[in-house]
Amino acid sequence: MPTNKEKALVHLKQGADLLDLGDMDGALKEFDRAIALDGALVDAYLRRCEAYTFTGENGKAIMDASKALMLDPHNAGAYVDRSAARVNQGNFQKALEDANQAIILNPDLASAYLNRGAAYRGQGKLRMALGDYNKAISLEPRHPLAYSHRASAFLTIGAYDRAIRDATAAIDMDPHLPQPYIDRGEAYRYRGEYDKAIADATEALGRHPGLVIALVNRAAAYLDKGDGPQALADSNAALRLDSANVPAYNNRAIALAKMGRTGEAVEDLNKAYALVDNDAMRDHISMVLKKIRDSAR
Repeated sequence: MPTNKEKALVHLKQGADLLDLGDMDGALKEFDRAIALDGALVDAYLRRCEAYTFTGENGKAIMDASKALMLDPHNAGAYVDRSAARVNQGNFQKALEDANQAIILNPDLASAYLNRGAAYRGQGKLRMALGDYNKAISLEPRHPLAYSHRASAFLTIGAYDRAIRDATAAIDMDPHLPQPYIDRGEAYRYRGEYDKAIADATEALGRHPGLVIALVNRAAAYLDKGDGPQALADSNAALRLDSANVPAYNNRAIALAKMGRTGEAVEDLNKAYALVDNDAMRDHISMVLKKIRDSAR
C-alpha cells in the first residue's frame, strides 16, 4: 500500500502537469492534496507558489516560498520564486534582497538575475536592470522572459529599435507571452508606425482576450492614426473590464472630444483625475482638459 509520501508525490506530479497546461485551479487542488499528505514536501510548496503567482495571489505565493525556505534554507529556487512575487507586489527592495540571496546560492541561475533586474527597474535603476537582463541572456540565450524584460527596459528609455528587436526575439521563442506584443506595439507607435502598433495589440488580444492594456494601447494607436470611433470602441471595451483604468478614460475623452462630444469628454477626465494620486498624472489630465475646453470655445 502506498505511503502518504508516495501519494503526495503522485498529487505533486498531477498538479505539475495541470500547471503546465494552464489549469491553475486544478493544479492548486492537487498541490493542496500533496501538502496535506506530506507537509515537508518542499517542491509542493514551490509549485503551489508558482501557481499562486500566475493567479495574482502574491501574498499566498510568498507564504509558500517562505515555508519552503523554512524546510530548505539553501533553496535558491525558493528565493527566486519569492522575489518574483515581491516584484509583482511592488516590494522591490525585498525582491532585490531575495534575488541577491539566490545569486549567492547559485550564481548561474538566470531567473535570479531576471528578477533582480525587474526589481532594479521597479526602483528606476534602468542601467542596473539592463545589466542583469544581459547577464540572464548570457546564461540562458533562449530565455524568452529575459528578452521580454529587456525590451520593456529599452522601451522605457526610448531605445525603440532595440525594444522591437528584443520583443521580436521573445515572440519568436514563445509566441504566447503577451508582454512582448504590448512593448513592440508601443515602440512601433512611438515611431509613428500605427498600423504595426494596432496589429501587435490585436495579436495580443487574439491570444489573451480581455487584456486591458492591449485595448488601451490599441485605442491610443487609433487616436494617433486619427480614427476616433475605433479608439472610442476600444476605450469602452477597456472600461467595461476595468472601470478604474485612468489611461482608458484619457483615451476615451480624447476620442469623444474629436467627435464633438465635449461634455462627455470633460466628464471622463474628471473621473480620471479623481482616480489618480500622482501629481504628474494629474498635471497631464489637467493639460488635456484645458486643451479640450479651449478647442470647444
